[in-house]
Amino acid sequence: MMNRKLQIAYIFSAFAVLSYLSVKTIPIAQHPDTQSVMAPAAVDSLLIVQRDQDGILIPLNVELNSSMSEPEKMQKMIELMSSDVDNSVFESVLPASAALNEAVISDRHVNLDFNEGFLAYDAKDELAIVESLVWAATQFDDIDTVSISVNGNALNQMPLKGTPLSENLDRRLGFNNFESATATLHDSHNLNIYYVKEINGTEYYVPKSRRINGGSLDVNDVIETILSDISVTSTLAQPLALERVTMSEPVEIDVDTLVIHLDNSILSEEATGKEEALNTLVLSIHEVLGFDNISILVDGVPVNASGSNEEHIQVSSIEVNRIKL
Repeated sequence: MMNRKLQIAYIFSAFAVLSYLSVKTIPIAQHPDTQSVMAPAAVDSLLIVQRDQDGILIPLNVELNSSMSEPEKMQKMIELMSSDVDNSVFESVLPASAALNEAVISDRHVNLDFNEGFLAYDAKDELAIVESLVWAATQFDDIDTVSISVNGNALNQMPLKGTPLSENLDRRLGFNNFESATATLHDSHNLNIYYVKEINGTEYYVPKSRRINGGSLDVNDVIETILSDISVTSTLAQPLALERVTMSEPVEIDVDTLVIHLDNSILSEEATGKEEALNTLVLSIHEVLGFDNISILVDGVPVNASGSNEEHIQVSSIEVNRIKL
């Protein structure tokens, strides 16, 4: 059994990226070796990122021919991300003229080399483009970090507003970064926390960056932050905060399973877990801490959304934002 007090400061090395001010690039360490949340072990789907009508980035899993090679999947990913997959609901973040020349994968890193059409973007979309590319490219199990080039020329910053680009971008960059104040983006930890958004009658799970100040964080601090977080935008809902779910005991780690003790506000009338609250918790924990197995206990009894007797919830069991084209 691992030490209960799991120090994860190395996960949260500060990464200051300014979308509105030009600053020097801040190097970041390699992302921990964990599977991506949005496409867990799914060979028949491909993660892309689109934007809804409110400007929120939405990760989507689209059905895909599983016989495609990884480079072919990369090409398809960029093709879909530079087109509107559903004009009535989503729109592309990448310019329509963007095309991928090649994706070079080596040592858990991918360089995405684009044509000159990649540069035909709106300045206001600059940070969203970088976030989207990093989030989508790191869905693959053998890729942790990303760099960007145009016709073989490496970009160390985006050309229109000067957003700095590290040679090793990873998900600590964040997703749906709504903050623009330098005091918020500098010297802070980024947690990618999941929310729920209803779009045209369908609910989508949406990650959003939550930046917090402070030094070393342990696992209890992280879980408490996830449970209490309230979105800064009225278009996203955080079921955990709305239900006022709290921990009843400190977190435990049992081999590869994170064990969380919650009060009974997580329960529905049937004494099963409330699905949205459970899913946002599990997805957030996986994204921030890397655990694939999470056991949620209320008064010592395992809780899940299905009412089954399973003692833990696997991230791969949660179907996230799957759509058909």
